[in-house]
Amino acid sequence: MTCAFEWQDNNQRRTDVLRGPELTAAEGWLVISQSMQLLSTNLQQEYIVFSRETVRRLQRLIYSAIAAGFILVLGITAFALVQRQQARIAKEEAEKQRQLAEGAKEEADIQRRQAVETARVSRLRSIRLSIVNSFYRVYSSTETSDGAFLMCLPVVAILSLGSTEKNFPVIFFMSTLFKAWL
Repeated sequence: MTCAFEWQDNNQRRTDVLRGPELTAAEGWLVISQSMQLLSTNLQQEYIVFSRETVRRLQRLIYSAIAAGFILVLGITAFALVQRQQARIAKEEAEKQRQLAEGAKEEADIQRRQAVETARVSRLRSIRLSIVNSFYRVYSSTETSDGAFLMCLPVVAILSLGSTEKNFPVIFFMSTLFKAWL
């Protein structure tokens, strides 16, 4: 038990305490010495008790560190799960927004096509009106001969069909002839 004297000489440092099998053997010796009425010094008893307390404190510190680490891991895991859930929700929202954008784009394309079609129909109606006006001027003039009237009849027939889209070249040709003739 010379370790007890060294421990006392070193100002009872915690680094000089007994650990592991040495501590177990010293505690066993202390129990045996008390039962056999061998005298152990107070210094030896104090050294062994201090060693045991130091080991228990160290074990509690280790267990506390393990528990804190476990709680930290649980906290990080919970945080990661929450972040994962939020990312999934954000991804679903982004997908919804993408689908809405695609729908809006399709709607804009439909409206653009309708506007182009409306402009085309309007242009054809304008041409039709121009031809009808030209026909009316030719027909209503007093200088018109019967040949001009007969020349206008195909245009009137085409216009009455209402299918100016298919007959556009004919109408355009007839309109050009009327303008040149007038």
